[in-house]
Amino acid sequence: MDNENVIVLMDEEGNEVALEVLDEIEYEGKNYGVFISTDENADEVIILEIAEDGNGEAEFLSVDDEKALEAVFAIFMENAKDDFDFVE
Repeated sequence: MDNENVIVLMDEEGNEVALEVLDEIEYEGKNYGVFISTDENADEVIILEIAEDGNGEAEFLSVDDEKALEAVFAIFMENAKDDFDFVE
């Protein structure tokens, strides 16, 4: 794992969570990041919207729109089909 591809965020309980960036995808005018926990047992990706806060810094937002989540994941699967074996 390359540390340049890892971000550290705070979860809801204030704990630091390290996530590896797998892909960045634009969908319907918004930018999304596809991440996976650096925990060796991680087996699910996390999709977050990447927005800009008032200071021009990136902020990572949870996505509640199921349609957007499914579309971004479908794009990710197509982009990464040679790198991952996806289980449906």
